Amino acid sequence: MILGPKREIATQADGSVVIYVTPPAFMRLPRVSVALTAEQYSRYVEWRLGHGFIQELLPELTATEREKLMSGIGDDDFNRIFPDDNDV
Repeated sequence: MILGPKREIATQADGSVVIYVTPPAFMRLPRVSVALTAEQYSRYVEWRLGHGFIQELLPELTATEREKLMSGIGDDDFNRIFPDDNDV
């Protein structure tokens, strides 16, 4: 049983990479994707190996893109799961 997100990597013809992240099954959320350049993918691998914080290794990505890479949760689902105090 996988408790964390499932990741799949698709290398594109131009050398870029698309990371597909599926949140844990119990969350019942859709798979999301983030496209990275080859150089960004290299830094993504460093993050996955524990060699730094994602916000430091991939600062040019949006917070949403980094969250997708970490958890597989997109903005709409994140806001639904964790509503802003003003939304309640």
